[in-house]
Formats: sequence, C-alpha cells, structure tokens
Amino acid sequence: MLQLIDYQLLLAGKKLLGFKNLSVGHAGGRGNADILTLMGRSGVGKTSFLLDIAGLLTAGGSAEDSFVSRGKILLDGSNLRGVPSHQRRVAYMAQQPVVFPFLSVAENLSLAIPKKYDKKTRVKKIAWALQQCQMVGFEKRNTTTLSGGEVARLSLMMLILAEPKLLLLDEPFSALHKTLRGAMKKFVVDIVSKQKIPMIMVTHQREDALGKIILLKE
Repeated sequence: MLQLIDYQLLLAGKKLLGFKNLSVGHAGGRGNADILTLMGRSGVGKTSFLLDIAGLLTAGGSAEDSFVSRGKILLDGSNLRGVPSHQRRVAYMAQQPVVFPFLSVAENLSLAIPKKYDKKTRVKKIAWALQQCQMVGFEKRNTTTLSGGEVARLSLMMLILAEPKLLLLDEPFSALHKTLRGAMKKFVVDIVSKQKIPMIMVTHQREDALGKIILLKE
C-alpha cells in the first residue's frame, strides 16, 4: 500500500500538487489492488509526481527549475525518502514504453526477472508472461517488428515480472490507436488485479481514466 501524508510537490517554490492523506492499495496485500488516476492538463505536475514517487525526479540546476518534494511517502509502511530508485520496488512506465530493440521478446522479458530465480523458473515466468499478454509464439521475435499495442503489453509485462510493490503509468494509452485503447485498458486492469499491485496512472483524457479519479487543477 502506498500512503502519502502531508505530501507536496513544488517547482521553484510554487506548489504543483499536494495530498493531505492519500492511500492506494490495501494494507497487508488484502483484496484487489486499487487503481488511482490523476487527471489534468499538461504542466500541473502529473509526470513529475510519478517520477518523484519512483525516485527519478531530479532537483534541477537552479532555483528557477528546482523541484522540492515534502511530506511522507510510505510504501507498505516503509518511508521511501532517501531510498534509491532501484531499491524502491516501484515500477514506472513512461509515455513511450521502453523495450530493447537488440533483444528478442523473450530476452526482454528475461532481463526484467529478478536474478534470484534459476533458469527453469525463468523459463516458466517468460511463458506465463507471454500467455498473459497474448504473445505466445513471439519468443524469438525482434521487438522492432511489434505493433504499438504489442510493445505496450510487452513493456508492462516486463514491469510486472520485476515484482514491484507499486506500478506507475504515465499516459499509458495516449500513443495507441483508438481501437487498441479499449483492449489495453482491459489488459491493464486484469493484470494488476490478478497480481494485486496498487497502481497510479496519469492522463489528460477522461476516456483513458481507470479506477478512482482525482482531478488536478492548475
């Protein structure tokens, strides 16, 4: 469960957004994962907020472009302040999904699996991931041959295989054709509910929103 207490994100001393007490997910992993959508226009701090939670937000080089984050960021009761991004177990998916073009589909998936698993387990996890994203038989395919929807599903499954405690999606449907959006939205809801992973996504379009919606004002 993610909990924000007295949270504020400021840019050059100006408050972008804030939450007095916001929770996403269920304590102890009970029940289905919560899905929260932050909706607002460009410039209100949506992406910066996700980057801050993921530990990827830079402070900036001067007072005019400096971000300041205040308040508690708790994940399963642990404070994320000062924790490096690679140790937070928070998965962030950018507007343009990231896959590695010099690796096959299976190799991309394998790269995301924690090193603690042996070869046999890794093979099973890859097979499961391909089944989940409806890409069985794509193991050896080069990612440059995939459609936009396939790249988005593959990128999301890579994040899931990394076993995050929180999933952050930045405009996950904006680059998809209208006919693919409905299928991708259903896929996202299904997979995070099955895995019981709390999720926050941001968007500027009402039709893309999922779960509980918070409207961010300028």
